[in-house]
This record gives sequence, structure tokens and C-alpha cells, in this order.
Amino acid sequence: MARVGLVSLYVVESNGIRYLASALRGAGISTDECYVGQHLHHAPPRFDPQVAAQLVEHFRSRDVGLVGISVRIGALVALSAQLTRTLKQELGVPVVWGGPHVSMAPEECIPHTDYLVLGEGEAALCELARNLLDGKPSGDIRNVWSNTDGDIRRNPLRPLVEDIDSFPFPDFHSNEDKFWFLDGRVTTGDPLSREPCYRLMATRGCVKNCGFCGVSAFRRLYKGGGRFYRVRSVENTLAEIEHARTVRPSIRYIRFDDELFALQRDWIEEFCRGYRQRVGLPFNILSSPQVLDDSTIDILAEAGLDLVYLGVQTTSAANRERYDRLVPDDDVRRCVSRLQARGVRPSIQILIDDPDTGEAEKAELLELLLSLPRPFDLHIYSLCHWPGTTRTLQLLASGTVLPADVEGANSKALHQFNADFTHPRPPGDTLLLALYMLSNKSGFPRALVRRMAASRYLHDHPAMAVATARAVNAGKLVARGTTALVRGELSLLQLKQWMAGWRSGALPSI
Repeated sequence: MARVGLVSLYVVESNGIRYLASALRGAGISTDECYVGQHLHHAPPRFDPQVAAQLVEHFRSRDVGLVGISVRIGALVALSAQLTRTLKQELGVPVVWGGPHVSMAPEECIPHTDYLVLGEGEAALCELARNLLDGKPSGDIRNVWSNTDGDIRRNPLRPLVEDIDSFPFPDFHSNEDKFWFLDGRVTTGDPLSREPCYRLMATRGCVKNCGFCGVSAFRRLYKGGGRFYRVRSVENTLAEIEHARTVRPSIRYIRFDDELFALQRDWIEEFCRGYRQRVGLPFNILSSPQVLDDSTIDILAEAGLDLVYLGVQTTSAANRERYDRLVPDDDVRRCVSRLQARGVRPSIQILIDDPDTGEAEKAELLELLLSLPRPFDLHIYSLCHWPGTTRTLQLLASGTVLPADVEGANSKALHQFNADFTHPRPPGDTLLLALYMLSNKSGFPRALVRRMAASRYLHDHPAMAVATARAVNAGKLVARGTTALVRGELSLLQLKQWMAGWRSGALPSI
């Protein structure tokens, strides 16, 4: 039987592709994973005829009868469309798209391909692949849209899977069926086989509905389709980590990529007992000051919690009014203090460039950062208008942004998902970005940051502040990289990403 070829464009870390590959192989369908390029952000993808020719030759030699392309963000639509046309012209095989952007903007995507898989795609893709490879009708599969010479069929979604333990672990072991297309070469094996970080999720969905986040679009997509937030069993979660360590012995730490790490206290207690006994590696999570109370921090720290990506975004009032988030500023300060006391590194995440943000709010956010006990890391994100999110719909309705500003028509996420100085901003906003970057640096006096914020000259001419922020930020990056190297946690992919940012002048905050 012919094979399926899955393509991940510029995202070698994609667990989505590996989940789908596991599901297909578990269903008895031979599957190739093809990773093209390396890092998405700050490396705008373009259609490369050489890479397209390599993929064509690879698929032809491997008897691939169906190609799946992951369209992670809207900026990949044009590239995916060109690649789809080439594959169909040269091979005559059907092409199916999936990924977050497909689920958020299917009407934009369907004209460019034969099929779309929306939402949770494991079962739908297996059914589609089996039918197509067996020559059976495939027009009425749930979660699948089809395009037959412009005749578009939009099938409904199947309910969300309640028992997420039923999903197979992402495939990191079928190395003879994994290929990395990079710098003109094709390398066999998983690109992450030697990476020190293992990334997984203990949940699917999220209990929150933050307006800026893609979760709000997915909630709308699945309204009435079953329980949105689901949690794996502790045993299943730990078993995945143990399995991963047998096929990737280079693993030095674990990162949970859940939108919000598991909330139930009994789950956390059981997980921490088992993790400490069976894994014992440092681990990182994403969480919120609203849900991380002091006792939960203590339990997680004792199990090996090393770093928390702490979603703060903006001030308490703005979070509540604009993003449907309740994150009191006092909770942020309390949470950061407790994490530091337990030896856990807080990594604060903030969001800038919302067009409705006033000058007072920007200054209040700076004061909030300056009020936090140091040291802490700081990740600054620029608001991207993801299609279908609550915030994007609000801004479109008010006329504050136009359809051309939405990701897909716009490719801002390639350049400013992580905010830096390569993006044009008014001088005052550029100054504030520099001051945000300086606010968390232990060796830089808070009083000096406040004096710089009050300077009318710097407000109009922020170049000196920008140069200072760049230098101080680069120094911290070198120090952090050195520490990671000593601990055996410096990822080759991470190093290449940092070096690309260094060369382009696009170093984000840390």
C-alpha cells in the first residue's frame, strides 16, 4: 500500500505531526515525517524550488500516495499553496492541510488544497488516509472539508475525545521514517533525537478563554462538541516520559506545553509523588498567578519544578476589561516571591502592541514589572491578530484593525511574535519596550529605569535606551547560555535560534 507523507514547515518541534504519525502507524498506515527548515520566527519562509524538488523526489521514491501539510500560522498559507501545486503537478497525489490556522480560518485555506482536517485530527486523518489509499469515497468524513474542482463540502466535527489517554504517545522512535530537509541536505532521523528538552502536554484544551489566545477561537469551533478541557491520567503522563527517555537518552529536562498546567490538587499531588520517584528531572510549566497558590508551588518545587512561564500579559484592570482574564497584580507579586523562595525561576510573559492600550496603562505595566522581586526572566510578546479569536473579532467590529491586519492576510507573527526592536513603533513605545527589557535585570537600578521613563528627550529619541537594553539583554543571554551549557541543557536548536536572532538584531527579551 502507498504511504502517507506528513510535512512540517519550519517547526521541527511540532508534537502535532508526531501525534498524527503515531495514530497513522497505529492504524497500520506507513507514514513518513518530513521536517522542512528549522525555526519559524525571524526567518520568514519562502518557497524554495530546490526543497520542493527534494520533497517531490522523496515522495516519489517512497511511494507516497497522500501528503499532509501542517499550516501552523497564516504566514505559511502562500508557501503551502505553492508547495501543494507543485506536489499535485509532479506527483498527482491528493494533499490535505491541517494545523491551527486551518482550524481557525478554513475558508481561507480550502481553495488551495484537496482536503482540510479541522480540530483534533487523529481519527479523521486516519479515516481519510485509509479511504484515499484504498480508493474509497472520502467526502463525508467528520472533521474533514473537501474541495473537488471547486465543489467544497464542509463536514461537521466529531465530538471531542473524552479519554485522552487513548491517544498514542507522539512518535520519536521511528527514525527510519523521519527526514529533515535543511540547508540543501536530507538527513534521516528525528531532528530532536539529541535535544535535551522533552516537550509534552498533560491536558488538551484550557479552562480559560483569554481573548487574545487561539483557545477562544477553538472554543467557538467546538461549542457543543463535548468537554473542552481534558486531563490525562498521571500514569499515562509519566509513562510517556519514561518511554521518551528510552528512545531519547539525551533528555535532561521536561517542558509541559499545556496552556495551563493541570489544576486539580489531587492530580498534582499524585503527579508530584510519581514524578519524583520515576523521573526526577527538572521540569518547566506554563501557568498563571491566579492558580498557583503557595502550597501548590511548594509541592511542585519539591518534585523538581525548575521554571514557570507565568502568564501576566498586562495590568489587572486591563486584563479583566480587554482579555477576560482575572490576574490581580498582588497575586503576581505574591506568586513571583514564592517561586523565588522555593528556587524556581519565574519567567513573566507580557503582551504589548494592543491598539487600545493607553499611555497610563503602559506606564502601569512598567511599574508592575519594577515592583516584582528580582531576578526573573521576561518574555515580551506582540499582540498578533489570530483569526477567530475574541480580541480579533472585537477589533474588527470596532474598525480598529482591518481584515488585512489579521494573520493570514498579514504575516506579523513571523517577525514580532516575540517583540523586539526590528518592528516599527512610535518613539514612546520603543522607549517603553526598552524599559520593559531593563526592568527585570538585577544589575540595572530601578530608579534609573524610572528616570529614563520620565525623560522627554528619550521619549522622542529612544536610541540610547534601545542600545542599553540590547547590550544588557545580550549579556544576560550569554550568561543564561553558559549556565545551560554547564547543566547539559543547551539545545542545539536553541543555540541556532539565538545566533539567528543575534545576527538579525532581533534578540527578544529574556
